[in-house]
Amino acid sequence: MIKLKTLIEENAASQQMVNAEPQKMTKDEKKQLAQMVAEYNEYGKVLRNVNEIADISEKLCKIAGMAETYALQESGDWMQANVAKRHFAELKKLSEGFRKLASECYENNKQMTALYEDMGHIYEKYFEINDPK
Repeated sequence: MIKLKTLIEENAASQQMVNAEPQKMTKDEKKQLAQMVAEYNEYGKVLRNVNEIADISEKLCKIAGMAETYALQESGDWMQANVAKRHFAELKKLSEGFRKLASECYENNKQMTALYEDMGHIYEKYFEINDPK
């Protein structure tokens, strides 16, 4: 059970935070902020690189299938063929797991990109952002 005294103290603390003046920034801090915001488009390059993960996952699945076919064709005897089948069954599971995670990553990346762009629109209202290179 929450005590009335605790509620009153929390309310007083929050009122002090609301009424307090924001801390003044030094010239160096202002310069650093302007520089970081100016480079905002550079940060988006990371989000664009994540899209390549989906391409890589497709290639890895294709490689696994082709490698299995090759290994089974080149197996010299029954024992080698069974070992290769077991290895490539595991490889297929791993590549499918990779594909699933890549798909989730792609979906999360789309959401992150939308948030990133929304943040950029707000920054553009107050700061100059350099064009992407």
